[in-house]
Amino acid sequence: MKLQLFVTLFVYLLHCSFAKVADGPDEFCDEGPPGNYCLPDLTGWHNCYVDHKTGQMVDKITTCPPNTRCVCFDGPPCPDYIEDPCQTFIPPPPTPDKFTMYYNSKLTVCSPMGCKTTYSSGRELQSLTDLKKRDDHGSIYWSSTFVLPRPGGGFNQTEFRWDKEQCVTQEIKTFPVSQVPPFFSFNGTVKVGYLLCDKWIWKTGGHNPGQPTSFQAYYITNQTNAASDLEKASIAPVMIESTYNSGPLGKTSSHMVLNVTAFAIGVDEDSFELPTFCLNRPSIAVV
Repeated sequence: MKLQLFVTLFVYLLHCSFAKVADGPDEFCDEGPPGNYCLPDLTGWHNCYVDHKTGQMVDKITTCPPNTRCVCFDGPPCPDYIEDPCQTFIPPPPTPDKFTMYYNSKLTVCSPMGCKTTYSSGRELQSLTDLKKRDDHGSIYWSSTFVLPRPGGGFNQTEFRWDKEQCVTQEIKTFPVSQVPPFFSFNGTVKVGYLLCDKWIWKTGGHNPGQPTSFQAYYITNQTNAASDLEKASIAPVMIESTYNSGPLGKTSSHMVLNVTAFAIGVDEDSFELPTFCLNRPSIAVV
């Protein structure tokens, strides 16, 4: 599974599972036990408690002060040791302007019918300077995804299957940047192999036992081939890990590990050129 598809799948599951759960503050607190819970955009938090006079669940929403955000993710209750959910935070480091990355991945999906594991590998090139991206990936067959600027605005995303010379292009409005998402939280340093890495994590779900839950972690290090000046060296991803559990209704779960096998600063600009038989193909609807 390619890197961008993995990130897109995670965001899709996040929004489908949690964005429409509650239509109002009172409904949110009625769906789970008392406690403190972050708002989905982390700008504040719910204080869900039972009014002893009425016996009803009450939702008191607190907005975080400037330069702070709720630190308890989206779904799980804040731990008891966190007295104030609004805290200062460190944003994840930015991705290099241009990079080339090679990776392999292992995805295991389990259901009542059993478990299935899929292995894949690929290469991703990204240029934030020119807003161009290419992702070559394969498991059963080899394919590529190009994201290139459109004249007049927006982008063309072209899916290309090499064995059949098939091209499908759709217009997209925003550039899908591969980076540690800005809402992730720093979770300390760990060793991945022989590398000391910073761990950035995100959690969703767990407001009640029936909800899906997910966990995602990026492991990054500053040990790159960028330059001898360590203060200017860019970060490099080492591994991405994700787990998803649908809860008792769906009875499915997944676990994915993506290992970065090589990471270099810079790109081969010629790699962003579409195959000739993909040129002048009509695009489909904007998404």
